[in-house]
Order: sequence, then structure tokens, then C-alpha cells
Amino acid sequence: MFTGTPEQMRAMERDASRIADSIASLMTELDSLAPGSVRVANGRITGLSVAIVFDGRRWVAQQQR
Repeated sequence: MFTGTPEQMRAMERDASRIADSIASLMTELDSLAPGSVRVANGRITGLSVAIVFDGRRWVAQQQR
């Protein structure tokens, strides 16, 4: 549970929004390589020959062949 100040919460929300915007932009760029190729299912983001998965600690990119 968050125990900081309202100002700290707003700062974290702004940071989260900025990061989400960057992720959305990168996903759009990935999809533009082969329109319709990016899929999100079962905790995986896939596109062309790459998958982005959560390994229990962090998000990692894996090459698929």
C-alpha cells in the first residue's frame, strides 16, 4: 500500500503516464514493420520474430525463430 504524500502519488502517476506513452509509441512502431503483427495474449506481447515476456522479475525481449 502506498504511504507517501498526495504530491508523491501525483508525481508517480505522471511518470507512469509518460512511460506508458513511450511504450505505446514503441508498440506502434513495432506494428508498423508488419501491420497487424503485434499480438497481446497470455502475458506475452509478440510481433514478427520477437516476444516480450515477464520472467517473474522484469520484462525481457526474446528472439523467436
